[in-house]
This record gives sequence, structure tokens and C-alpha cells, in this order.
Amino acid sequence: MQANTTTNKQIRKFNSDFWKYWTGQTISNLGSSITLFALPLLVYKISGSALNLGIASAATFLPYLLFGLILGAWVDRVDRKRMMIGTDIARALIVASIPLLFFLAFLLSGGSTL
Repeated sequence: MQANTTTNKQIRKFNSDFWKYWTGQTISNLGSSITLFALPLLVYKISGSALNLGIASAATFLPYLLFGLILGAWVDRVDRKRMMIGTDIARALIVASIPLLFFLAFLLSGGSTL
């Protein structure tokens, strides 16, 4: 009887951990998808140039090419939970800086429309 109770606690704990992970990843992926969709639109709206849009899209994948292997080896040696939390927070701050910088540029330009 005691083994059955222990098994049920492990199953409940797994389910709780799974749902926390799943909820966090869903929110993170939703934000990434919105950014992936909205950022090229913002670049094109601001610049009006397809060339700038292409450069911005290519620059999105440049860090993967330059740092992917090195950072992959480093990530294997650190605590994954802290690394995932840290990178998601850093990414959120970087994405949040985009509208702030846009608004700052808008204010500095005298409030003219772009």
C-alpha cells in the first residue's frame, strides 16, 4: 500500500512539473512567434526598403552561424534550468527594448510620423 502512495505522489509531482514547463514554453513560444512576425513588418514600415528587410532577416540568423557551436559546448557545462531562465529574461528585455527605442526615436525626431 505504501509503494502505491509513493507512486501516486511521483505521478502528481511529474504532472505538476510538466504543466509548469509546458505553460512556460507555450508563453515563450508565443512571444517568439509574435516577434518573428512583427519585427520584419516594423523594419519594412520604418525603412520602406526591401533590402533593409532582407539584411535584418539575414542578421537574425547570423548569431547562430557565428556562435552556435561554441555556445552549444558551453551550455552543456552549465545548469540548464538557470540558463533557460536567464536567456528567456534576457530575450524578453531585448524585445522590450525595441518599442522603447522606437518611441525614444519618435520623441527625438520631434514627434513626426515615420
